[in-house]
This record gives sequence, C-alpha cells and structure tokens, in this order.
Amino acid sequence: MTMAARGETETAASLTDRFLDAIFAAPVTEDAVMVAGLLVADALAVAVAAHRAKGPRLLLALEGDASGPCPVIGLGRNLPARAAARVNGALIHVLDYEPMWNPANHAISTTLPGLLALAFVGEYSDEAILTALIRGIEAQARLRRASRQFEPGDLVMHPPGVVGPLGSSVACATLLGLDRAQMAMALGISASRAGTILANVGSMTKALHCGGASGAGLEAAELAAMGFTANRLALDGPRGYLRAFFGAACDEAALYEPAPLHVTSPGPAWKLNPAQYGTHFAISAGLDLHAEMKARGLTVADLRDIRITSPHMPYIDRPVPASGLDSKFSLQFAAAVALLDGGISIATYSQEQLQRPELQAVLQKVRLTFDPTRPGRFDQMRLSLQAEFSDGSLLEAECTQPEGSWGRPIPVARLESKIEDCLAQAFPPAGVATLLPRLMALGEVTAEAPRRIPALVEALAKAEV
Repeated sequence: MTMAARGETETAASLTDRFLDAIFAAPVTEDAVMVAGLLVADALAVAVAAHRAKGPRLLLALEGDASGPCPVIGLGRNLPARAAARVNGALIHVLDYEPMWNPANHAISTTLPGLLALAFVGEYSDEAILTALIRGIEAQARLRRASRQFEPGDLVMHPPGVVGPLGSSVACATLLGLDRAQMAMALGISASRAGTILANVGSMTKALHCGGASGAGLEAAELAAMGFTANRLALDGPRGYLRAFFGAACDEAALYEPAPLHVTSPGPAWKLNPAQYGTHFAISAGLDLHAEMKARGLTVADLRDIRITSPHMPYIDRPVPASGLDSKFSLQFAAAVALLDGGISIATYSQEQLQRPELQAVLQKVRLTFDPTRPGRFDQMRLSLQAEFSDGSLLEAECTQPEGSWGRPIPVARLESKIEDCLAQAFPPAGVATLLPRLMALGEVTAEAPRRIPALVEALAKAEV
C-alpha cells in the first residue's frame, strides 16, 4: 500500500508500532550473532587502517580539549560519547572499505559507533551490543526497501544519512533498554536529523554522513530516555519523514511485512577493495584481463584502447581523478589500476599512486560508455571491459558479482586476510598477531569473556606505527 492510497484517519503511531514490531519480530540466531561479530571485527580493523585519514583527524581536532570515557579508534584520544560516535563513524567509513548492503547502504559506520560509545558509558555485554547492532541494521534495511530507491538514478539523497540516524536510534535504544513508547520518540527525534546530499559523495563530507548519523541516533535515544518528545506522526503524514525522503509512492508495507533478518538474508557484501562499490565491478573485470594479458605475454604498453560499458552511474564517471580520495569514485581509475598493477591495496588510492606517469598513461586510454538498459543496483549490475591492443587483438571481461558479494561469497579466511592487512597499517607484526585472533573470535559469544568488544576498542585506540 502506498502513502497516497492510505486514508488520513490511520495514524502514524500505528505505522511506527508496526515498524518496531517487525524490527524485533525475527529471533536473533547464532548465525546472525556470528555475522554481527565479523561485522564488528571488520569495522574495527578498517577504522584502525584509516587512522591517518585527514577527514576524521579534522573532526577530532574540532573537539579541542574535550575529553570523555569513549576511545577514538587509532587516534589515542577519549571523547564524550556522541563526539566519539561521530569520529569513529567517519573512521569506519572514510576508506570506503566497510561492507555493502542490498538495497545499497552503509549500515555499520552509521550504527556501530553509537553502540561502542555506550559500551564505555554503561556495562553491556558483547551479546547485547551485537543484538542491538542486528536490530539497527534491520531498521535501516526496512527503510531502504520502503524507499523504492534501488537504482542510482532514483536516489534523492545519500542513503546512510537518510536511514542511518533512525537505525542508530533503534540500535542505541535497544542497548539502553528503552520501552516501545520511548523507542517511538527516538525514531521521531532522529527523523529530524536525517538528510545528506549526494553532491558530497567523493569528498570528506561523505564520511561525515555516516559518523553524523551514528552520533545523531545516539543523541536521539539518550534524549528519548530522558523524556524528550517528538511527534508520533513523524514517520507518516504529508509532512512526515516518509513523504519527505521517499515521496508519495513509498512502499509502507516494506516497513512491517514479515522478512528474515537482513544481517543474514541477504547479509553483507564484504568489500575487498577500499573504494566505492560500483568500482569493484571494474576492478574485478580489470584483474581478470590483467591475468589474461600476463598469460599471453602482453603488457599495458601494448594497450591501444580500453572501453568500459556500465549502467548509468554518472557519480563514478571521473576520467581524471583530482585526488586519491576522488580516485575511489572513478570507474576509469579502477579499470586502469587493475590492468596496470594486477592488484589493489589501501595504498592504491594515495595521491602518490594516482600521480604515477605509467598510471596516467593508461588512464588516458580508458573510455566509458553508459548502457541505460543495464540495472545499476548492485545485486543486478553488469559491467563489461574490453581492451584493444596495438596488434588489433581484443580481450574482454565482464563482472556481475565481485568477490565477496551476495552471489560470490568468500570464506572467513579471506576476510581474516583483509582484517590482518588493515591491522598492519597501524600495528607492528607482534601487535597484529595478538589482535587478529581476538577480533576473529567476536562472533562467538561466551559467558567467560562477556565484554571483549570494549576491551578490543581500548586495545585499538592508539596506532603504534
């Protein structure tokens, strides 16, 4: 049922109640806890790897001499809860290395940091933190499905800044033990903190979308716990959240219809490259072509022309990236660097790597064509790459599912390798050897060590290299 079809006599409170009922309807299974634990491990490692990133450091500097109980990952400072959530959210997101979701969203950097902050304000078990994370992810997924904005061209705003504050408020309210009426207030408060423009994708501000969402959701839950109020009609009605962000065709039923937990169905698409997810399709095709070139004795010096055919995605059409950060959002760069190097790392997206003459030479040969008949949603996307060589020969590759995606899952050992590499950006080998097994064990809830997550955050709070 669409908003336009609903009668004005049905209250938004009933919609909010059904939404909350649905979020908590499915039981939290052992599989869900295992995935949530790995999500936390991945997020903490990615945040550590980002400790040199300029954007989060500027957010930390903005706090001046402020101090509090909550560690900032990798940066050696403790802040008040909401400030720590904002900076940690930016750290988890800034490398564009956190998992992707379907519909597209960044559900971890927007949800986990508020929970981590609360873990240093109160006494909460790992199981409670992981359960709250699962519920926050569920809230965001239902809102994204309700939006009907699945194609890139359908998006009105950047999704994590739209659904993230609400998901964070649900997660934090769950951990705080708020009752249903208080949760409804937290949703209403956070609904007024939503909204992030797509024009800032590819800038430092993109990571602030996520960190800001996490801090706003935490604040909303804390305010609701104190008795602060919002309109119970905040989600519904002609001036409510759903109409404002999703329009009159919003699919309200997606908010409350029965569905398995999103954390396991379909679950996350694990990112194995620190870049915007659409570029992973170009990377995958480029790596396939690199291997084929190597097998045939060809090099990039033999390339005459490189052609990418992709869905209509103008926000990652950046033929001449202006910076290392900008290159994370360039299909052209993704294809060129995969063909040249045959591998991707965190260092790939540095200014120094971007300015390499040999890479710039390959970039000049890349041509991008949009095929409007191809879906742009990541679970249906298809990208083709064709390389023409000086002898007139052609090689082609296509990607429909990057490694780590929903249709191409990876073993836990592959994720462990990523986490190990992230840790190595901030800790010496001995430190990595100590921290890695502790992170990988987070999916195993145990009564013997109920508060391993806060202990790990403290251990990761200051980078050593």
